[in-house]
Amino acid sequence: MKNFIKEAFKKWKFYFLELMVVFIGVTSAFLLNTWWENQLDKNQVNEYIKSIKLDLAEDHENLTENIKFLKNSTEKLKRFLYDQGDHWTDDSTMVVVSNSLQFVSFSGKTSTYESMKYSGHINLIRDFELRTALVSYYEGFSHIAFLDDLSQNWITGQLLELFLENMDMSKGIFLDTSIFGELTFINKYSGLLVLLDQNYRAYKQLLEENKKLTELLER
Repeated sequence: MKNFIKEAFKKWKFYFLELMVVFIGVTSAFLLNTWWENQLDKNQVNEYIKSIKLDLAEDHENLTENIKFLKNSTEKLKRFLYDQGDHWTDDSTMVVVSNSLQFVSFSGKTSTYESMKYSGHINLIRDFELRTALVSYYEGFSHIAFLDDLSQNWITGQLLELFLENMDMSKGIFLDTSIFGELTFINKYSGLLVLLDQNYRAYKQLLEENKKLTELLER
């Protein structure tokens, strides 16, 4: 009986050692595979970040240019409507009304973000603050596009009619400058001022988000 127990113990000891070897082997393989996947994810994130930085730099330049244009346009339009002063000339008026037909639009770089979004790779970014800032910035593009469309529709739907009815396009002059003081003209340009000012504030906010996201990516 003692020999049987002794023999059985030896067998169970052997089986246990075999089981431990298998367990260690499987666990090691699993850990190695997990480590390798994490390395691949990390490399993928680094590539995304590198590409997004380039996109943000280009966006920053475009946003800055549009903000400069909107600021200049709104300041001149405000002066034209509310504070012309003694030094205001007909040429100043022509500059304002001519500039009013210019569209401003923003076409941000979205290819990298769209790739991350539709592949589900946004979740590879573990930093919650960074991920939130990333989504907020790029989803803000649709709001900018909406405001740009409002301004463009106002220009083509309200202001262009005034030009076609009162301006000699071949000479670039208004046939009757008295319309500048008419209520219809003032109201339409006041509406444009509201829209441009709205765009200006939205562009500035998006630029701030651009700067914040860039700073987070540099950490």
